[in-house]
Amino acid sequence: MASMLLGNFVMKYQMAIGFYFLIVLAGLFVGKRHGDFCFSLYEKIKAKLFYFWRQRMGQSVVACGDSFVVIINQITFSIGGDYSLIPGNGGGDIPQYKFYTDILKKLIYYAKLYGGNFKESLSQLKKGVIKDIQFERALRKEVEGAYLQFFFISLITWFFVYMVGQSVEVKLSMLSKIFMLAMQLSGALFFALFYQRLQQLTFAPFWKFFNTIFIFQSLIGVGLSQKEIIHHAESSALTEDQRQRKFLSYLVLRLESLIFNWQRSGQPIGTELAEIQEELWFNVGQESIQFLKKLNIIKFLVVVLFYLSTYFFYLANLFSAFLIE
Repeated sequence: MASMLLGNFVMKYQMAIGFYFLIVLAGLFVGKRHGDFCFSLYEKIKAKLFYFWRQRMGQSVVACGDSFVVIINQITFSIGGDYSLIPGNGGGDIPQYKFYTDILKKLIYYAKLYGGNFKESLSQLKKGVIKDIQFERALRKEVEGAYLQFFFISLITWFFVYMVGQSVEVKLSMLSKIFMLAMQLSGALFFALFYQRLQQLTFAPFWKFFNTIFIFQSLIGVGLSQKEIIHHAESSALTEDQRQRKFLSYLVLRLESLIFNWQRSGQPIGTELAEIQEELWFNVGQESIQFLKKLNIIKFLVVVLFYLSTYFFYLANLFSAFLIE
């Protein structure tokens, strides 16, 4: 749901950018007198546009994560008591924050069904969410910076087109202007769609792994049989996932070995599960760093392919016109 919310805000942002650039073009077409009015109007829209970005799109995912942390605190406080604060028992709804919400709902379900102390699992989940919120804030800053860069490159390009049009007799055709505008809007849209898809591909392999680890940790002390615990933790689905095995092969093999030895000897595995969980969090942190680096590469490619290319396209048209004359 968080990804859908983010996608909706991106679409609204793209529409706002499109409207913004239409005003820029209007200012170029109607002349200086009316153009001054258009430029004044789009300056006001610019302020509203980036206010919208910061207050709505940029903070929506982070705000959802903050609310999620509050819910975890409420549940941690209620465990061992009357459960009155747990969502579903009068405590309200759980905000949807990535895959963490699904894990929390399962922990709540098993807490109500089997009892036991789930505070350690909730504590680890809270730590992970807090780190993830920090990543989302860094991601928001990078994405906002990318759109600002796209905007100012576009603004400089159209200002250059306007000034050249006022200085010389060479006029850019309507078709060329539409093409340039379409390229710039396509660049912003491509960036939004591509980085969201890359984010999903980067972090999805961790989701099922974390689900297995958290459920295992929560159920090994409540008196269930090994078969029941393995069934609830869905460890077989994890180890059969070849794509995930390729991405986190050494941890999958380690978990397989740990479960096998546990089934054979019955020795406690809580410490080993905690170690695997710590390695998972470490891998998520490393992937977060690499993702932000990849995002900068994507931003650079978008600038070159969609924004600088429109500028050079105009220069090529301009030089061609001079050569013809």
